[in-house]
Amino acid sequence: MIQYLIKYRRSTRELLQCENLGSDRALAMNRRLNEERAHKDNPDIEIVLLTASSHEALIQTHARYFKSVPELAAALAAAVPGFPGPGETRLTKVKSRRNRRKK
Repeated sequence: MIQYLIKYRRSTRELLQCENLGSDRALAMNRRLNEERAHKDNPDIEIVLLTASSHEALIQTHARYFKSVPELAAALAAAVPGFPGPGETRLTKVKSRRNRRKK
């Protein structure tokens, strides 16, 4: 399994760094601790160490670091029947279904 060091700016939802650290967990943990110390006074910076079989798997399991809010909403709407898509409210979805039934 591959260790990935993620540096993320919470306020702007911006991925600042995604570094493949290989499979050495101890080395990866030391890097994460060093990064956390470097940014300890900045609560806007999130440092995370994640493990995945590949970069593609990492994107799939931790999409919030890699995709925009509209992209996440669209993926959720596609995966969950009845969940409103981007720009759509739950009420809009319900009204739309009611109108289809009346016809």
